[in-house]
Amino acid sequence: MKFVIFAVLVLPMIIAQTWDPTKVCIPDLFQNDVYDFTKNDYGRAAVDFSKNQSAIAYVKAGFRVVYDLTKQKAYVIGANDSCTVITMTASQNIMKCLPPNAVELNNGSLTIGRVGHGLLMNSYEIPVDQDTKIRLGYTASDPAIPILRQLIGTNSSVAGDVLFFTNPKTSVDADLFVVPTVCPPLGGA
Repeated sequence: MKFVIFAVLVLPMIIAQTWDPTKVCIPDLFQNDVYDFTKNDYGRAAVDFSKNQSAIAYVKAGFRVVYDLTKQKAYVIGANDSCTVITMTASQNIMKCLPPNAVELNNGSLTIGRVGHGLLMNSYEIPVDQDTKIRLGYTASDPAIPILRQLIGTNSSVAGDVLFFTNPKTSVDADLFVVPTVCPPLGGA
């Protein structure tokens, strides 16, 4: 009888509290200022999921990258509109929602700023391959807003790229996504 009471009353509460990473999503359209600790550079980053594109522009280095998230290709565009197309690595992919294999590292227990008055943050880890993971810091809100992104490796061959995002906006500078005509077409690639 005690088991029946447990099964009827407690078990549904435990199951209901199971965390679903695919419910943690970022906005369809947004732009941030970005600081890249690895490159010691700053700029702007944007995502437009209606076009399935993301972009990042670095001020000091003088280049930007437009990512085609559908074809997994990236245009690396220099200051003089020089252009190279590269195949994206899995670690460069931006996902609207966390994948099912994401691991929650905390649950709103991180605060940026003074406790009780700061910004609550959740952190997640996404395995990319056997030796690489992406760690993400998002606001504890719906939709989640990116704050940090770190590429980490389980061996010394993977650099620990760290991006810090500030000043989120729900609009984007469309020029970030413009690909010059000198760029080779993706075609069926």
